[in-house]
Amino acid sequence: MDADRCELILHSFAEAYLYLLLNRCAGCVEGTLVMDWTRVTQDPERGMVSAVFACRACGQAGLFRLDARLVDAESIRPGDFAAWEKPGSQPVVPPVNPTDEASRVIDVAGWLTLFGVLSEKAREIARQATKVRERAVVRQLQIQAGQCLDEALAFYLEDNDLPPREAFFSEDSWRQFMERPALFVRDRLIDLRSGLPLQAGGSGRRKLRGEE
Repeated sequence: MDADRCELILHSFAEAYLYLLLNRCAGCVEGTLVMDWTRVTQDPERGMVSAVFACRACGQAGLFRLDARLVDAESIRPGDFAAWEKPGSQPVVPPVNPTDEASRVIDVAGWLTLFGVLSEKAREIARQATKVRERAVVRQLQIQAGQCLDEALAFYLEDNDLPPREAFFSEDSWRQFMERPALFVRDRLIDLRSGLPLQAGGSGRRKLRGEE
């Protein structure tokens, strides 16, 4: 999934972090993407926050927009990026998407990829964790992985076992699904989610479509 030059509408700075983690530069293909924190601007009249990201290798830039008309303005916190980038640095994991809307920039295959990346990172740290702080990092990584599954499940229609075609934003993602559809079965994702911790207070999981 390549980065795009168009404006990308996000739900949080946590989602910005995950987009950059998942994608590579569309220009040079291989370059990793990084936020340019000197170019974060607010437009109170339009209810928008804009943030620029760029390729580490070639410098090609892209633009994130966070729309306060979709998300409570108080939920647009740049610090959420660091909380996801450095698990354990804050007491709680901020929600990646505080709305009922599915992501506009990361598709169902992307969320499953991120779930795998974060789960593996949690397992690696858990194998060597001896301190309370390290165990807290493992738990927060597991909470992050669970939120990625929540975002994947947001694409599923009620009573459908598999995601619809529009849940895949690229031909590469669609090909992943066609080659291994069993990985995308809804009940499998729900089972995986049930084995992961929720945020303190049980506020970490969004409702599935069709839930009361």
